Amino acid sequence: MGISFSQSSLGNRCSPRSQSEPSLDSSVLQQPLNIVTKIVSTYLNHGYPPMLDVGSLRNLIIVAISGDKHVDVDMLVDVLWLIFEHEKNQICYIQEILTMLVLLCKPSSVLIFIISTYSTLLIHLIYQSTWSNRLGLIFDIFKTMGTEVMYHEDIMMAVQVASSAISKLWNLDQTFDFDELTRLSEAIADHAFNKLSRDIEEGVSKEMFLSWGTDRFKETVLVADFNTLTELYEMPY
Repeated sequence: MGISFSQSSLGNRCSPRSQSEPSLDSSVLQQPLNIVTKIVSTYLNHGYPPMLDVGSLRNLIIVAISGDKHVDVDMLVDVLWLIFEHEKNQICYIQEILTMLVLLCKPSSVLIFIISTYSTLLIHLIYQSTWSNRLGLIFDIFKTMGTEVMYHEDIMMAVQVASSAISKLWNLDQTFDFDELTRLSEAIADHAFNKLSRDIEEGVSKEMFLSWGTDRFKETVLVADFNTLTELYEMPY
């Protein structure tokens, strides 16, 4: 069903850096699924590099939403840059941003209307579908270029990028060291291939990835601390 994040876990990260700066609205990170899909598709189809400066990030968002008046582009870019800027080089890693937008996105407006109108069973089915769509976007971001499959190292990369993105979003003082993150990401990738009965040299299709991912990761509201991140990555298979 997916991973959701409490609004309180976003708020403190977007406090103004000084008294002269206004507060940023962290809720802008939770864009509708259709908007996030456009952003991911624009990144993939227009050949953006893996590292962007703030001008290139703004260009990506503007091209993706193409005049959608429901998105505050300036606020979205400001919040993303505040959280994900690599201050030493004044760049951001776009896969971190895309991964976090996917994990945080909410159902599109038409689905929200349906959810507010119909039964509990239909609500469950809609959110299940939305999580499947979000996992599909994760697949698209990390699949091997020029193919429609993810290999073992692609799943490891997705896990590592997600860890980095969550750590930056939550502004964690403690993160996994290189060896520990490698061990955890390798174990998760191994589980995917074992669960799907795939050889390590074989790729995993999107359908396979969705089948595994919806079973491995369940919906939960995460408390923004390192223990939660550790439990998420080490949860029983």
